[in-house]
Parts: sequence; C-alpha cells; structure tokens
Amino acid sequence: MSIIWRTPTYPDYQWTIRGDVNRKFGPDFVDRVRTALLAIDDPELLKAFPRSRFIPASNEDYEPIVRVGKDIGLID
Repeated sequence: MSIIWRTPTYPDYQWTIRGDVNRKFGPDFVDRVRTALLAIDDPELLKAFPRSRFIPASNEDYEPIVRVGKDIGLID
C-alpha cells in the first residue's frame, strides 16, 4: 500500500456544554467535566467513540474548517 496524501489534522469531534451549568451545578462544574473527559483512558470506553484519547480544543482550532467552508460556499 502506498500513501499518496494525508489529510491535515483537524478537530472532528467535540463535547459541548451549556453556558449555564456552572450556575446550576456549581462554579467549577465546567472544569470538572473537562477534567473528567480528558482523563478517560479506558480503551474499551474510548473505543466507543472511537478515539485513543480526548484533547482540549478551542474555537480557533476550528478556523481551518470554517475557512474551507467559506472557500467552497457552504458558509457565508
């Protein structure tokens, strides 16, 4: 098998949390959820996603996807 091209890395899976959860569940709830997700290391559990681990991401990490979407006319 010959590899002729590799897709550049991009964020392709995300967890989203409501903006009001800290108010409802406590001031550090978002941080506790983030810590719990990033700490998952059980191979069987990760296989369900399928991932070998989760990493933190920011809105800026999605800029290449937004740029391509605009370039091909999917995003105004």
